[in-house]
This record gives sequence, C-alpha cells and structure tokens, in this order.
Amino acid sequence: MEPEQKETVNKRDKQSQKEALSAVKNAFELAIYVDNVGSAQQKKFTMGDEALFPTLRDDKDLRIYRKKINPEALLPGGPFSKWPASDPSIKVKDLYEAFGRYPDMPKLVNRQVVINTIEEAVSRGLLALRYMPPGGGEDWFWHSPIEGIVDWADFAEVWLPAKATITKVHRAAVQPAALAGLWPSNDSLVKLSAICAWFDGEHVFEEVAQPGYPPEKRPIPKADYKLVHQAIAEAVEHAEIWLVFGNDSLLGDKPTDLQLDPDASLLRPPVRLRAVDLLPGALAAAWTGKPEKTTISKLYSELKSQKGKAWPTRQFIDVLNEAVNQGILVRASGGPEFTSVNADGERELRVPAAGGGTPPPLPKPSAGANETTEAALDLVQLQDFVEEGAPALTKILAGSTPEFAVKIRLKGKKPADLAGANAILKKINSDWKFGS
Repeated sequence: MEPEQKETVNKRDKQSQKEALSAVKNAFELAIYVDNVGSAQQKKFTMGDEALFPTLRDDKDLRIYRKKINPEALLPGGPFSKWPASDPSIKVKDLYEAFGRYPDMPKLVNRQVVINTIEEAVSRGLLALRYMPPGGGEDWFWHSPIEGIVDWADFAEVWLPAKATITKVHRAAVQPAALAGLWPSNDSLVKLSAICAWFDGEHVFEEVAQPGYPPEKRPIPKADYKLVHQAIAEAVEHAEIWLVFGNDSLLGDKPTDLQLDPDASLLRPPVRLRAVDLLPGALAAAWTGKPEKTTISKLYSELKSQKGKAWPTRQFIDVLNEAVNQGILVRASGGPEFTSVNADGERELRVPAAGGGTPPPLPKPSAGANETTEAALDLVQLQDFVEEGAPALTKILAGSTPEFAVKIRLKGKKPADLAGANAILKKINSDWKFGS
C-alpha cells in the first residue's frame, strides 16, 4: 500500500474511534428512568468533573435516596407508604422491597436507607419493632435503640404502636424525655402506678417534630405492668430515674420488688450533692461541739429534713467518701470507706482539727510522697476543680489521702468588708480567715 493510501486509512480509523468514543460518552450521559406515575423517561446529563454516579444520585428527578427518609413518609398516609390496608404491621423486608417494586416510589442506593429510617422511627417511638429469629422467640423494641442484633432487618416486622402489645419495655421508653406530655415538665413526682397506666394502649406522648410547631400526639403501645416495673428498675439502677418509697431513696441502686410499689414516687435525678453541702455551715443542726462532730445518721436525717424528702442514699454516701478523701471531713475513728446509711449510721465524722491562729504550713512530703506544683486558680477553675477534678483525682489516687492547701490572695485595693468575707470562710473552717 502506498504511503498516501496508508495515511488516508489512518485518518479514517482515528475518526471512527473518535465517533465511537463520543457515542459511548453520550450513552453514559443519557439516563432512562421511571417517573412517579410509572412512565418511562429519559434525561440528558452533561458530565463535568464529578463522577457519573454522584451526578445521577444528586439529580432530583431520579429520586435516589442514599441515607434515610423521613420516617413519617413510610407510615400509613405518608407519600411513600405501602402499608397494607387495615393491617397493623408489615415486614421490614416488604418495606424496602416496595421501593423497587412500585414506580411511584423513589429509588434506593441500597436497603440500608430503609433500615436507617426504621431505626430512627423506632427510637422516636413512631413504630414498634418485633424481631422473630428463625430459632423461635421474639424481642420488641419501642422508643429505644435496636441493640445487640445484627440481622434484625431480615427477621423483623414493624407495628403501629396503637395496635401493638409489646413484651419488652426498654428503660429508655419510661423516662421523661420519652414520655413528654405525661411526665411533669418540672421536678414534680409521678407515681409508678401512673406510668404503668400509660401503657394501656390508650395513652399518647407528645413529640416536638418541628421546633416552633405544636407537638404531635404519638400512641403508646400496650404492655403488662410487670414489664414497666422491670424498665423502671433498670432506669433507677442506671441513675436515670430517682425512686422514693417511704424512707427508701434510690438512684444508682437496683430497687427490690417491695420498693417497686404502685405508690412509689418517681422523679428526675436531682442535682448532685457537693461536699460543702454536708459541712456545718450547710447542715448546722447535725453538728455539735468544737471541733464539730456528727454521725452518718444525723447528717442524713438533717439533709432529708432540709430537702423535704429522703435523699438518694447512694449519692449521699459517695459524696461523703469524696469529702473524706479530699480532706474536707475526717472519719473520727478511722476505718474503711462508708458503704451505706444503715450499716454506717453510728460512725462519726468531724471537721479537720484546726490549730489556733494562722493554720500551720503543710509538712514537707515524706520519702515516697508526692505533691503538685502550686497554681493560681480563678473562680471558674476552682469550681471546675471542686466539681470535677477533685472527685476524679480521688478515684485515680485511691489508697492515698490527698491534702488540700487553699489560700485566697486579693489583688487591687483592700475590700471594705473583710469581716463579712471571714464569716463565710469560717463556715467551712473555723480558722480560715483573711489577716487584718
């Protein structure tokens, strides 16, 4: 073949390749899809720097979902609902398969989109989920996370709460945040019998679906009162609900069956006590003598009288031990940490002994002892140390007895009322004062 002929053939081949590549590119920029009324449509895309799939995914006409859908859209009456008429439940598998079966439904990147949506609906209390593994049995989830099950989507069905009778109540489902509109909005109590009555299949809770709009009424499923008792017991044990029954006050301890009485009072957890709330300046009637002394039972009795109700004994004992570990209080006769109000009721406490005049400087640390460097703290830092730092340190430094040396240094002009300041300091330690 002559050179001129070869050149002509090469040009023709290059042109054919160019046309073929253009055709392929045009084919990839053309999408065929089914719209929301079932009609086949086509749409031309102009490819830019972004890859093909993200370009298609972000197009509104193609209706491709990749994360989750508003859960209310799947409920009866919602725009994406394929809930069988008059049926109180539907299999999870049928819910996500409906997106591929019906043309009016949007398309999904994968089934995880529906799974994520159902998880949100169950945690918000919009749906109840019944898990039925092949081996038998069942497990229910409502107003709670779906925990401890990997394959739940393959063997579960979702129920309308108003039609469901659940056989498990999660501790998250009985708390004030879950049953808004029924629990008092303030720190008032509610009886255990009242919470059990809320699970009669007739009550609703309130959910603020959109800020600024009235809350939505959401049905509560039906459940046996024994299941509610179990959920309350777990919430009390996890210090999420405070239970008071007679002289018993529990927060962080598991209640007994006797304490789970229908007349037991349930409250939101109180603000945590501080060590200074137990000192003579705060509970003067419980302390006597110089240096002041008291017993565990006297201190707890005065605290109960001042607060107007039996205080959580676990919290009380924990704060007492922290106060001793911080050197704020002293066990009069030594001994181990306090364990309970009943067991340690007659054990004595006292404020640290104080010498006359100016408190003596701390002794130099003995061999093997340790002390921190000195630091100047402002009021915010000091508060952080008392509320967070000191309790955390006492746990980490268990076995040793920390001592705290505190000095207040004033800058600028001398205040006019040092006597008033000294009166405040004296409530904490009789020898703590500003010099003249």
